[in-house]
Amino acid sequence: MKRLFLIAAIIVTAFTAKAQTPSEIVSRMSQELAKCDTLGQAFDLILNIPIIGKAGGRTWLLGDCYRIEVLGKEDSPVTWHSADTEWKFDPKENTVTIKHYTKSSDSKDGEVKHLEGLDSDYDLKIDREDDKAWYMTGKKAKTNTKKDDPKKIQLAVNKDTYLPIYYRCKEKGITISLENVAIGVTEEEVTFNPAKYPGVTIIDER
Repeated sequence: MKRLFLIAAIIVTAFTAKAQTPSEIVSRMSQELAKCDTLGQAFDLILNIPIIGKAGGRTWLLGDCYRIEVLGKEDSPVTWHSADTEWKFDPKENTVTIKHYTKSSDSKDGEVKHLEGLDSDYDLKIDREDDKAWYMTGKKAKTNTKKDDPKKIQLAVNKDTYLPIYYRCKEKGITISLENVAIGVTEEEVTFNPAKYPGVTIIDER
């Protein structure tokens, strides 16, 4: 019997030693997300809007350059930006319009950046976990004085990559979900290439 208790104690110790707290998980996630500063980032932003339904797009961002495509609609425009130029492809008209672009002073460095340090802004708890991920919920911490931060969030973190599988919150009745986060974007992915759009009409309004 003593041996059984000894074996049980070893198993429990091994299990608890491996277990991670929400803070440890989110801290590691923040380390991975910080790589987007140099490697770039990609993510889906899905909105669930009352009456209208779901709408979403995927963004690829590298430095000052990015590309946005609407998800689920083949005839939707595709937009590219550099530090000072915008390209917009209209598949219905088969045109690409080029304009001057000025980055607004309040532009963010990408949606994934605000996921860094969630453990200091929210009281997080792990609701469940499986072989793939940790699934957490969080309530806005009393020390969080950011007025625009949502009161509650949902977060799932991949156990292999420590990248978020999804981050969800609700603002003004709209459910916002950040999904399919990836670190590592090439210049080709964020640069308009006319060779990929044969026969397109270029309208240069610069």
